[in-house]
Amino acid sequence: MVLIIMDAVRPDHLGCYGYERDTSPRVDALARGGALFADAVAQAPWTLPSVATIMSSTFPSQHGARRVEGKNVPLKAGEQTFVEILAADGYRTCAMSTARLYTPSLGLKQGFEESYVIGDGKDVLEKVAAAELGRAAITWLRRHRDEKCFITVHHYDTHYPYKASRACANRFDPDYNGEYRLRFGDSSLRILKKARAGKLAEIGLTEGDITHIKALYDCEIVRTDASIGALVDSLEAWGRLDRAMIIVTADHGEEFLEHGSIEHGQTVYDESLKVPLVIFAPSCVDAGTRVTEQVGLIDIGPTILQAVGIDIPVHFEGRSLMPLMSARFETPAADMRPCGLPYSCYVAESIAHRPERKALRRPPLKLIFDPFFGTSQLFDIDADPGETVDLAPAEADMVEQMKDVLLSAMESYYPGGWGIAWRGKASPGRITGSVSIPKHLIETLGHDVSPEMNPGVDVLAVSHDGKQVTFGSDVGSSWEGIEMRMAGPAEAGFEIRVGASSEMKVQVGNRMRLVSFPVTLDPDEARVTRRNLDRVLSETRADLAIFWVDPGSAPSALDEKQEELRRKLKAIGYID
Repeated sequence: MVLIIMDAVRPDHLGCYGYERDTSPRVDALARGGALFADAVAQAPWTLPSVATIMSSTFPSQHGARRVEGKNVPLKAGEQTFVEILAADGYRTCAMSTARLYTPSLGLKQGFEESYVIGDGKDVLEKVAAAELGRAAITWLRRHRDEKCFITVHHYDTHYPYKASRACANRFDPDYNGEYRLRFGDSSLRILKKARAGKLAEIGLTEGDITHIKALYDCEIVRTDASIGALVDSLEAWGRLDRAMIIVTADHGEEFLEHGSIEHGQTVYDESLKVPLVIFAPSCVDAGTRVTEQVGLIDIGPTILQAVGIDIPVHFEGRSLMPLMSARFETPAADMRPCGLPYSCYVAESIAHRPERKALRRPPLKLIFDPFFGTSQLFDIDADPGETVDLAPAEADMVEQMKDVLLSAMESYYPGGWGIAWRGKASPGRITGSVSIPKHLIETLGHDVSPEMNPGVDVLAVSHDGKQVTFGSDVGSSWEGIEMRMAGPAEAGFEIRVGASSEMKVQVGNRMRLVSFPVTLDPDEARVTRRNLDRVLSETRADLAIFWVDPGSAPSALDEKQEELRRKLKAIGYID
């Protein structure tokens, strides 16, 4: 069994998904010989949490792999991966990549007997090693071809920066003579740093630049596709192809200014979430199968386990896709995941470089939810696949339904803590302040209510002991704020000024009051829920709000929780 992950590859840049360029003839052939999933989505828009979801068949909020204050947090040690289950059943297991991904420090090595980083040089972003990675995978498979074996091959050539040979660039965009001929970006991340700071406009990309950048990206796909083809040819030469299972996918998509940014990890729009998914397994999947039902990367582990006759753990949030590909596999009767989310819905979350957004995708509708301000966007992704028309203002009832589904299933895994939000509707100027907290902070984040690329807060610092936060920002007309995540309740001391004033009307939790700073507040007097945060902020006449949101915890009474959710989901038509 082979799982091939092409980093950051969008389905709409592959021939089997209708792309006009001939970028992927070998993947296209696998799709013709097996099953193609037309609507597959990642559960995170960047690599670490997405691959952790593939391995653990749990959502990012559950498995914990994420980025905190610029540092990667690994997959929880207690999370069981499908690779561990295969290994326990006697499979030889291996992971190979041109990036340092499948390591104990990231938690992604769990279950892999062997793991390798392929390619010369220390800088992952500068490697062009698809062919070398393919040869290494072929060598390993040759050694274990007479045993039960599973290998993950994670190609990184397709990741930013994009590089192309002259021949390939001339093939796809021969008339371009701009600054980015043959290459866009470098290992210094100069361009990405601008993008992540909301300053990509300073780079001055033209329409011609973007067209050529896509051509460079396509050349990376061509190189990776050739490596995949060499692996397939080897299996065929050994007489093993007919008994093989080859899964080709990506860990996430890629942005090309559709919503104002480049690369990935910054939004949960579909250009970052939609991925290719092709499953070639001649022994159990009919050639030419096309599945239009929405599926997710969270389903890969259960699919592999069912295909080889191993029971799927009851706590896995994904489902096997085998019944969608073959009548030989019975569709399970369950309509809800262990967390209570219907199988018809997929969540995407864990943004790397921006304030968090969470998406609930249930075609034709998709909700994007801001868990700090409580605001939402709603899109009809069938009629508006580019997610350009926000239906939320006109569809308030539907927004509330989908938000309730998302929070009912997943809120128990979300962090909580103190929040401060401000705007300049009545008194524009500059806000400065500090917050003193006796218990150590988990994380401090700046927020902007706008979906645009804007970090919101220009000064945000945490003391070395993690007990004091200092912040400052120019006050605009829309809400901005800071989030101070904590593991449990703790009172906090606030020292805030807007301009020269230290006395002002403040929305403290659900009540507006006159506050003279400094002041100490207890969570009980400032408590709000995620469900009513948008109402609290939209209805207040104050320009400053201070609130406490309780941290979630994994649900303990799962049966009672599921029964309550089932009644609610039936009432709104999400399950039968």
